[in-house]
Amino acid sequence: MQDAERHPQLFVWNGAIESNQLEVWLQEHQLNLPQDLIELWKQTNGGGLFETETILSPFADESLGDDIESVNELHYSQGMSKNYLLFHLGTGLSAVRLTDGYYVKLDESYQEIAQFQSLDDWYGHELREEYAKRYNFELEALKDIRKRLLDRKELYFEKGFKLSKREKEKFKNLEYRLDYEITQREEMMLSENIKKTISEPIYSEIKRGRKILDKLRISEWQEAQQFLEDIYERCYALEVNRVSEVEQIISSSGWLLPTSTLSKSDLVLLVDFEQVKDRDSFFIETLMIPKRINETLSNWNWKEESKEESKEESKEESKEESKEESFVNKRYPILEQAVKAHLNKDFYLSVSTLIPQIEGLLRDVLDEPEDFNSLSKEHMKKATNQLIDGWKNKFSKLLNGQVAMLERLPHWVDNLYDEYKPKTKPGAIIPGKIYRNGICHGLQLDFGSEKNSLQLILLLDRIIYFTGLEES
Repeated sequence: MQDAERHPQLFVWNGAIESNQLEVWLQEHQLNLPQDLIELWKQTNGGGLFETETILSPFADESLGDDIESVNELHYSQGMSKNYLLFHLGTGLSAVRLTDGYYVKLDESYQEIAQFQSLDDWYGHELREEYAKRYNFELEALKDIRKRLLDRKELYFEKGFKLSKREKEKFKNLEYRLDYEITQREEMMLSENIKKTISEPIYSEIKRGRKILDKLRISEWQEAQQFLEDIYERCYALEVNRVSEVEQIISSSGWLLPTSTLSKSDLVLLVDFEQVKDRDSFFIETLMIPKRINETLSNWNWKEESKEESKEESKEESKEESKEESFVNKRYPILEQAVKAHLNKDFYLSVSTLIPQIEGLLRDVLDEPEDFNSLSKEHMKKATNQLIDGWKNKFSKLLNGQVAMLERLPHWVDNLYDEYKPKTKPGAIIPGKIYRNGICHGLQLDFGSEKNSLQLILLLDRIIYFTGLEES
């Protein structure tokens, strides 16, 4: 009862029982039970402990399986001796041994595996360990959020994010209050003879502690969580703008940032992007490693997604959908083989296969096929701009980074359509650059590089990503 008073959220009692009512029940059932159990029932009528444990009682709710009569009848029918009266269910079975009033723990076959002289003795050895774990979980969760608070503050300092005077004071105030809360809990654990049992907490333990702290509604915990979220979102918004800045920096190199797989961890890498000297190596060896390329290909496989969605649709709707198969689904077998060729370092094969798919997808997506009457650089840029304008009108809630990605798209497309005239204008040709006309007409021979192949994958990823937004 002292533990319940200190930590009421862990003890959900059913409510007190009138003394006369309980005495009548005991007489009717001819039970001579230990006085400490009778006192516990009088004060609580049983209830739930630590979310997993149940103290049964005579007047608890039968529909919840908390009443002592129906639960014991069930176990008697399954072979439990009538020398026992179960009073606890949860991590194990606990009963009163009716022959002498001792408390015992039973295994699944109703054999005794431990005995206790009193209810306090049983609770201290059997359930209080769980109570101690809760304190440890709470303590580790508080330490974890304090660490995240300080780590975030340090990261902002390293990356040059400007915090307001109010935000700096908030960091300091929360750090002080969390330190105080941690100290108070450690002192309380010491006074209640609760040992620190967690040396290196695992994620699941911290997660359990967070849930407990949420229920406790500890202001320091809630404020720190909200503050971290607010600051993170503000800085994330600044980092999203970084997409636009970086794409301006790399505009002359032929590179695009990943679109369908872009993550917050990528944005952290981009904070110091100006310091990257070898950008080709950055994209090939750091940003677009084989695992990321496979993830990109997986994002293009809309057939798997449509299979899941079709389970929820009627047969008629599924038939209608199959008639209008996605542009990307139709081309996926080609894209898949091309990406696999890239991963196998067959770059002549991957480039040759990917480059016509860009034009094919743009033809699919644009409403008017006659927009491609000419394949000149100017005409391709105009057609792509028309597509971008249409997408911007359809997508009213694009992030700044997404808008930047759209705005750079026409430049990358028309760049493929530069003239390739090695005989008449040899000085205008950049060695190793992708020329759509040179490749498709068999004139260019130096296009089979990893850089060219990966740049085409990134360009297709951007077109496919926004095509997916439109279709969904």
